[in-house]
Amino acid sequence: EPASTYRVINCGGVIGMGEGVEVNNCVNKVNVTVKQLASLASTVALNPGIGGVIGRTDAATLADTSTVTCTITDCVNCGEVKYNDNAETFIYRPFIGGVVGSCAEISTTIVTDCTNYGEVSMNALTYGAKGANAALGISGVIGGSWAAQAYRCNNHAAITADGTFKSIAIGGVLGFSSAIVLEDSHNFGAITIKESAKILGVMAGGLAGAIYDANGTGHTDNCTNNAPVKILGSTMENPTAGYFYYRIGGLTSFCRHAITNCTNNAGGDVLTSGNLVN
Repeated sequence: EPASTYRVINCGGVIGMGEGVEVNNCVNKVNVTVKQLASLASTVALNPGIGGVIGRTDAATLADTSTVTCTITDCVNCGEVKYNDNAETFIYRPFIGGVVGSCAEISTTIVTDCTNYGEVSMNALTYGAKGANAALGISGVIGGSWAAQAYRCNNHAAITADGTFKSIAIGGVLGFSSAIVLEDSHNFGAITIKESAKILGVMAGGLAGAIYDANGTGHTDNCTNNAPVKILGSTMENPTAGYFYYRIGGLTSFCRHAITNCTNNAGGDVLTSGNLVN
């Protein structure tokens, strides 16, 4: 159950929540599933991190006020990472990743030489009416990141979303990200929002769902997408208010920093098909 102060759930195949940890040469071989979470009586959107290796990362603050960065190196996820919930009043803003679910906003996480082979999926009435105007994130490596660095990370599994939800950032290596450094990383898994989904706002890309780098401090270099991006929602509602955009790209839907020497290959078809309403 969520703690009364933080009101958040973090779940990982190896570590649920890691502060300043070094995670090296770890392999997860089991499925990681979060389902049927009851919504709290709060108007604040909560942010659970669900990851194949680690649910959420943060820096550790030592007694001398110095900080220790969290590093994840040479780790592999082989199990499925699933997020399922049907609570109609659900207000969580989940971040779901094959390796890392969520990287904390105020600290840097460094992810190096990590690979995902397990399917990552979401099927839920997720992030409902009480949620803030911001995207949840789902991807094969890092679901959500505000200050991460990822080097030589690859996703080989399908990333899928279904259900009824609003404002989702879905990508092969990154879901929703800001201030990211991404180098020499590649996606080989199909990105799909299923035809049965009912959507209000999507940011989708073969490499990253959205790179919302407000200050342009990061960069993306030498990366590729090698799989299709298909947004097939049965209902795609007109975002008459808020930040519920429809942005879809072969590499990323949205970016505010330099992208260099990156390729969307022939296998990376981009398709959008749905019933626009309102």
